[in-house]
Amino acid sequence: MITILQKLPFGTLPRVSDPIKLQAKQEIKLNDDGLLIKEAFKLKLYKNYGDKEIQDYLQLEGLYIPKQSLNKMWSNLFYAGYFTNSLIPDTEIKGHWTPIISRKEFDLLQHKLNNSAQIGIPKINGKIETPLVPKFLICDDCDTNMTSYKNKRKQILYYKCSSCNKTVNANTRAKSLTDGMHQQFSKKLESLKFSKAFQNLFSKQLEKIIQTEISSSGDRKRQLNSEIHKLQEQYDKMEFRYATDEISKDIFEKHGLRLKELIEKKTQLLLNLPSKMSNHKKVMKFFLKIADNPSQFYKSLDYHNKRVFQNIIFPEGFRFSMKNKECRTSKLNLLFDLTNSFLKQYDNKKEKTQTQKALESHLVAGTGLEPVTFGL
Repeated sequence: MITILQKLPFGTLPRVSDPIKLQAKQEIKLNDDGLLIKEAFKLKLYKNYGDKEIQDYLQLEGLYIPKQSLNKMWSNLFYAGYFTNSLIPDTEIKGHWTPIISRKEFDLLQHKLNNSAQIGIPKINGKIETPLVPKFLICDDCDTNMTSYKNKRKQILYYKCSSCNKTVNANTRAKSLTDGMHQQFSKKLESLKFSKAFQNLFSKQLEKIIQTEISSSGDRKRQLNSEIHKLQEQYDKMEFRYATDEISKDIFEKHGLRLKELIEKKTQLLLNLPSKMSNHKKVMKFFLKIADNPSQFYKSLDYHNKRVFQNIIFPEGFRFSMKNKECRTSKLNLLFDLTNSFLKQYDNKKEKTQTQKALESHLVAGTGLEPVTFGL
């Protein structure tokens, strides 16, 4: 008999050892700490909290987990309902317990952790009073990340470009000739407002395009699944040859690594393909609620979610000219970019197909419109 688990992870009740208390089938259940850990996974995946922020949150709720243990927890398959055993290498076994996180969510979290530079929201430190920096506000004159500081004597907040050696007020002052940074940012959000008069037509048009994308993605999914299956078979054969001493360790590691990389690459392409239409409808509904008044929505958020929202709207940062004291054109989130295109192209005299082509040209393959995009 193989002993599968010697010690249960954080947040689960221990196995019953007293025969009198045994039931027909042993179960692994969540305790109070487990419910907190479930919330921690949500904060990590959907709100992009850092480990230190999650550690502080758990500690306030009465659960202390060392940072190193917390870091390991994110990649523990147990929480997704699976386990591995050293006697059966490279094999994942489905457990008989209710998972804290779904397998799809677990895979998405691993992807975010392994590719934090490409996707997700970067960890941002800094002063609560100046949520636009660092790593978000960029000096458009010299392409340098700006910083913030506070004049303690005057109790005034500033943003500064160390390269240009210029500053701008964070908030508009009585004697200011131009608006402060926060007010200009708010006005920029205000300019992204999407009139309700266009929302219904825009939604229907985008739904048609997404439906077409989802329909055509079926063949691509089957093709990718077939390619992944063949690559996995190649890897398994190579692994068997290595185990039976037909090939050396160096050859196995060299070519095996290449196969693993190809499998991972194609798996990520598969995950990025459009999925259920119902998910996209939820995203659209939430997006239109934001687009109705982006500035007001931003003001309603707490400090942490303000920072998440900034990076969602302007994925490459918010550009500001220190020389002219004004904001510049910054790359927008796909959905806001689509609404802008829709308004520019829409004209009662034009055919609907022209509007559809304008929208289609902005849909980048592999981008997807998942609910996590606006998981605030």
